[in-house]
Amino acid sequence: DEDVIRHADHVIDLGPGPGRAGGNVVAAGPPSVVAATAGSRTGEFLRGELRLPRAAHRIPGPGARFLGLHARNLRIPALDLPSRALVAVSGVSGSGKSTLLREVIEPSLRRGRPVGCEGVEGADRSTRIVPIDAAPIGRTPASTPATFVGGIFDRLRKRFAGTAAAQALGLTAAAFSFNRPGGRCDGCKGAGAIQVSMDIMADVWAPCPDCGGSRYAGPVLTCAIDGRSIADVLALTVDEAAAAFADDPRLRAPLGILGDLGLGYLQLGQGADTLSGGEAQRLRLCDELVRGADRRGGALYLLDEPTLGLHPWDVIHLVGVLDGLVDAGNT
Repeated sequence: DEDVIRHADHVIDLGPGPGRAGGNVVAAGPPSVVAATAGSRTGEFLRGELRLPRAAHRIPGPGARFLGLHARNLRIPALDLPSRALVAVSGVSGSGKSTLLREVIEPSLRRGRPVGCEGVEGADRSTRIVPIDAAPIGRTPASTPATFVGGIFDRLRKRFAGTAAAQALGLTAAAFSFNRPGGRCDGCKGAGAIQVSMDIMADVWAPCPDCGGSRYAGPVLTCAIDGRSIADVLALTVDEAAAAFADDPRLRAPLGILGDLGLGYLQLGQGADTLSGGEAQRLRLCDELVRGADRRGGALYLLDEPTLGLHPWDVIHLVGVLDGLVDAGNT
């Protein structure tokens, strides 16, 4: 938040990038020191060099009109929601933004009748409603970006099952799943970590002592693509995997979208328990895009505080993808 940073007495800027590219103190001191530090993305933001691009002027289409809104603290005579536009709902904390989104707009359009209001005009019942929230994509290491985003893990398993080594061993694609017996490590059941009870504190996950966190054991690890086992591939970041599998369009497309959303630093096999809410939300958006949402058009995407906690560098990537969805005819 630019205002908070500029008013701070002391700023600690971590980076220079996300994931493996982070973890270093890039700058520390008053905001003026951070602004003057070369290589600091926060400094670029404070200097005005890092700015959100302004979208081309759009003419929104006709949308839905809600009448007599009365959910919780809402007392609104009428409210218009245009279509084929990027619409922002603003207001101070507790003013009714989430109530409007979740308890009026979404249920009214989904059910085709007024909910939390007295009437709805101009609503298209065929509109696809897609809520994109920041809830975790899973609460254990068994859920990963590769398993969550459509087609990535399935395609990888089929690629490994097609290697000469796998065929000689009689291994099918199922053997390369860390969620099934056969190729996974039995010690951690493919999680790569074991849950350690901390008595009065919350349980924690520690690397599996049997597989060292690789999730796999046995002959599946002898099968390789370009010298990498399935465990090695899951340890790659999205950007590294995109380069390694650039010849495979079924992997290139979803990995490219993840990169467009600024998630190129995530590891394919990174546990869901390590992901932030903003990362989970962008993974959900990526899964929608992989399924062709940007090409179909006509959908209503509902995002509750999608930029909360994101650096301006991340916001630029996110808004670019949202602009693309609107240009394809979505709201």
